[in-house]
Amino acid sequence: MAIYPKCRLIQISMISSSLVGTFPWQFMFQDNKILKNMYAMYSKLMLGYFTLFVFSQQLELLILITDEEVMRNAIFANISVTPIYTITLAKQLIMMLNSSFRATIKQIIDTEKCKSPIEDDEVFEIELRIVQRSNKLVKYYGLMMFVLGTLYCVKPILMTPNIVSSGNTTKAIGFFPLSSWFPFDEQKHYPYAYMWQTLSLLQGTMYVTTTDILMFNLIVFTAVQLRKLKHLLKNFVHYKERFMTLYNIVDDEQAAKITLIYFIRRHKEIIEYVRLFNESMEIVMVFDFLQSSLHIASVLPEVLMSEISLMVVLTVASFLGSMLFRLSLYYYHANNVIILSAELSYSIYESNWFDQTPKVKQMILIFMLRTQEPLTLRIGGFAVMSIESLIAILKATYSYVMLMI
Repeated sequence: MAIYPKCRLIQISMISSSLVGTFPWQFMFQDNKILKNMYAMYSKLMLGYFTLFVFSQQLELLILITDEEVMRNAIFANISVTPIYTITLAKQLIMMLNSSFRATIKQIIDTEKCKSPIEDDEVFEIELRIVQRSNKLVKYYGLMMFVLGTLYCVKPILMTPNIVSSGNTTKAIGFFPLSSWFPFDEQKHYPYAYMWQTLSLLQGTMYVTTTDILMFNLIVFTAVQLRKLKHLLKNFVHYKERFMTLYNIVDDEQAAKITLIYFIRRHKEIIEYVRLFNESMEIVMVFDFLQSSLHIASVLPEVLMSEISLMVVLTVASFLGSMLFRLSLYYYHANNVIILSAELSYSIYESNWFDQTPKVKQMILIFMLRTQEPLTLRIGGFAVMSIESLIAILKATYSYVMLMI
């Protein structure tokens, strides 16, 4: 009995995300309806709990902002986590409810399942190299987030509690891993409150990590298909001969037309995939883009406004490293999609297209014109995911830091 669909690119993502129910249940346990329904229930319960915890964080932020005594350090501590949890929650709701998003995952699975006989070992090696590299990046990111989550859990235990005097009595105020609202006196029941937050932090860290890994894999899939198509176009003559051999085609012009039509169909499939990705994710990526700079900048006041210690420095360094690495996973690889899609016309130009018949030359020229406009993963209707967008986030982060200082 297969638990997961067979797909190398998203294998790590499927296994890790299914542990906390973030992988869409529609693709799990295809041969067992009972287990599939049980996983769907588990996924919805985990999402429901995560929703309640994110609401408690937002409620705590509202209380801190409206309090007469504004505690800036507490507000910044809340903002450093709450926005990314909120965005992750929005992505999870889209993954669960949006059919366009599920169509992108289905296309990834179907593409690997239905291998074209035209693809040879060289094409397979291109895909394998990219998959291996993306798996390494995914493992690095997972390790960084594990270290960050561990530091957040351990830091409150190692910090000295604040001693508050009220008349003849003194009270120790303990710290917590996250900033959230409690429906009870958290200091009076500190062990239970700490355990609750620790469990919520572990779930939240897993939610953020697995959601980002899946999103990263969806972006990488586009790059994989574009690199393979580039190779096919550049070696047009070679793969035309493969068509002639595999399908016993004698006429050279007919084989060239069939080969080119096959390449055009693959390009259209990539375009459709990007359209589905944008349709399902472009709105939530606007908020991800807008919150990223504030999210990163909000952790720096912890260094400026707290007593410097090794634990604080390690936590802040781990936080900045993890979040910057997260942004590079999104925007650097989305920028590769732009570059690779723009290079398709150059790839077929490098083949011996000028040796083809006039009819085939005309088809190739039309294809070159159609591939002039690069494919882009959009941030709403006003920007695209690219290196320029990453630089804009870093500039905004710097501005927020200067404002806070």
